[in-house]
Amino acid sequence: MARHTLHGASKEERLAARNIPNDARCVLEHANGSACYTYETAGAFYAIAFWGTAGRSLWHYRYRTDERRNQAILDFRESVEDSVERRAKLKADKAAWTNPLKVGDILHTCWGYDQTNTEFFAVTRVSGRRVLVREIAADFEGTGFMSGKTWPAMPIRFVGDETMHTAQPCGKTGVYVKIDECRTAYPEQGREHYVSSYA
Repeated sequence: MARHTLHGASKEERLAARNIPNDARCVLEHANGSACYTYETAGAFYAIAFWGTAGRSLWHYRYRTDERRNQAILDFRESVEDSVERRAKLKADKAAWTNPLKVGDILHTCWGYDQTNTEFFAVTRVSGRRVLVREIAADFEGTGFMSGKTWPAMPIRFVGDETMHTAQPCGKTGVYVKIDECRTAYPEQGREHYVSSYA
């Protein structure tokens, strides 16, 4: 398989596409697919490493001594094991995470390219990590040219339909809800938000 066609290839296709010299021997093979091969040519020591199930090599170096090559292989193995351990911990932490949102919580967004937009949403229903929200009205006070500050209007007035989303962990204690491709909502902290408009 040509190198430029590896994007979107299956695991088996990527592994089969690895360009490994015929006289190379495998000196490191990890359960996640990472591998390292060594070979010698004209008195020089070579090593080629693959990360995970990638078809392209992570690196392919020439070393002056076998000792330097062995150290590089040990460093590579350590990097692979550290990465696998971190991924396992992140996966376990995510699986154990509990959605802290509850009915009545207010979320806010902040987005825009040439202007700053902010909307507010109220949590209307919660089921595990599933969260239903509705957009609510906001109050506004101008503080400058085409800019000002906004905050949730009280009492709450719904201005949008109920939509369902998935709560996701953010940091150690935070949470966010992706409203759509442009907007991500975070818990409201009771502060005013800057907004601006573009003519």
